[in-house]
Amino acid sequence: MIDGVEHRTFLPDDDALFFARKYPPFVRGDGVRGLRELLLPPMLARCARAAFRRSRPVANDPSLDTVLASGERRIFLGG
Repeated sequence: MIDGVEHRTFLPDDDALFFARKYPPFVRGDGVRGLRELLLPPMLARCARAAFRRSRPVANDPSLDTVLASGERRIFLGG
């Protein structure tokens, strides 16, 4: 497994039919809210869509209180 951007090409009968690029999960800062606030709504939405899955709670990690500048992206890999 390699972390980072994933590229896929579908080649039925050796003809390129479809290309896809998949980015790792990220959150985009708004300059106001901390990472904990930015991450919580998507986590809750995922739990609502897949009730059978258990999502890890947002940790009490002080780094999650970091406020990203507006437009800044933080990529989350692994885990």
